[in-house]
Amino acid sequence: MWRQNFVFLPFHLMMIKKLEDIVFGNNEKQNLAITIPPRAGKSTIVKYFIAWTYAINRNCNNIYTSYSDKLIQKFSGEIKDLIDTELYKELFKMDLKKDTQSKSLWNIESGGSLVASAMGGTITGFGAGGLKDYYSGAVSIDD
Repeated sequence: MWRQNFVFLPFHLMMIKKLEDIVFGNNEKQNLAITIPPRAGKSTIVKYFIAWTYAINRNCNNIYTSYSDKLIQKFSGEIKDLIDTELYKELFKMDLKKDTQSKSLWNIESGGSLVASAMGGTITGFGAGGLKDYYSGAVSIDD
C-alpha cells in the first residue's frame, strides 16, 4: 500500500512548540485550540504528542475523543502501537500493562492511562490531567 511520508511545515513546528509549552508550564493558559483544515496533520501531531507525554510523565492520564468511534479506535490504536514498539520501550524504559488489549482504555505499566471515546460515549469517572504543579495529562478533542 502506498503511503505518503509526513512533511513538516512551519506551522507544524509552531503546533509542537505550543504543545511543549503546555507540558513544560510555559503557557499562561493550559488549553489550546488548533484550528487548521482537515488533512493538514493536526491529528498526526497530536497522536505523537500523546505518546510523548507518557515519556514526560508515566503517570499522566489522557482522554482522546472525536465525533467518530472508528477514528478514535484508529488513533488510539496507533498511539498504543507506537508506545509498544521496541524503540519506544528502549528510549523511555516503559511498557503497556500486559492486560491492556482494548483500544478504548489502556494503561501504562507505571500507572498512566488513555481513555478513548467518541462524543456521546462514556468517559464519566475517568480523569485527564489534574490539579498538579506539573503536566499530568490532557483531554484531546479531534474533529
